[in-house]
Amino acid sequence: MSRILSSKAGTVLLSLVAGATLASAAWWLSTGGDADDPEAGGEVSVVFSQGPSGATRLIEDSRRFDDVVEAVNTEIALPRDLEVRVVGDRDAADQGISGPTYVPQEHVVYFPWSFVLDSRRELEALSRRTPGFTPKEADEVLAAAMQFALYHELAHGIIDAAGVPVLAGHERTADSLATVLSLVSDERGEALPLSIAVLEFAAAGTRGAPTLAAYADDHGLDRQRAFDAICAVYGSDPEGHDGLLSGPNALPPTRAELCPYDYERLVDDWRAVLADHLTSEGTLLPPGFEPPPQRSHPGGRDQVEDELHGGQRVAGDGGK
Repeated sequence: MSRILSSKAGTVLLSLVAGATLASAAWWLSTGGDADDPEAGGEVSVVFSQGPSGATRLIEDSRRFDDVVEAVNTEIALPRDLEVRVVGDRDAADQGISGPTYVPQEHVVYFPWSFVLDSRRELEALSRRTPGFTPKEADEVLAAAMQFALYHELAHGIIDAAGVPVLAGHERTADSLATVLSLVSDERGEALPLSIAVLEFAAAGTRGAPTLAAYADDHGLDRQRAFDAICAVYGSDPEGHDGLLSGPNALPPTRAELCPYDYERLVDDWRAVLADHLTSEGTLLPPGFEPPPQRSHPGGRDQVEDELHGGQRVAGDGGK
């Protein structure tokens, strides 16, 4: 399955990230073998409340969120259902959220329409500062960035449902799984992490210098997250993405030399961690891969989850 960067997303990345021609990358990850599918017990679904017309056209009518849901369901057989609810201001206020949020007690991702509108404003401000970055291109980047944001929140749900150990913070762990799903499982491929990188640069430009609260935030700094995404894309195909090494937001050589190794480990590690839940229909399960035996907790999964989460939200206010 080819992964080809869309021309509209590529246009803005030329000026913001690469500053040079960014070649479209294509590669194939083979699947097959005789591995048995894990026992399916749950699926991801998405429901939409009525939203603003422009945001609805970009997200709901285009079926971009449906594509994310289909990709996750193809790759992973979850122990239980996960639901995505794209909600209006009242429902977001009832949940006490202003950005995409996974609520573990409900096994639900809430994705406010207001987050789409706020992100659009940030990209519009960026387009006014960037010659050649048109509103139409900003919309294309926005749609792809929202897809990545949904992968990020679903990653929280997958980590929760599969009992994945979190050793480097919830947000960075969710970012890494969202990146793998984008690059390996989604037909739009590198357009998604690169678009979220553009949105992170836009947010950084709007917010100005980081505050003490920004340094303390569990999501990390905007530009840090942008370069993590760029590094993964570059590492997935260094020759095809050498344009990311030049321009005003070029990936520094000292980071770039680590990216191919980091990307390979990232994919391999997620394959190993999720092995019990991967299906032979997707692209994450390698041929002939033998999943390790499952380990059970004496108190049962529900008891363990209650102890781990303590009734708190796993992720909130800014899955981007």
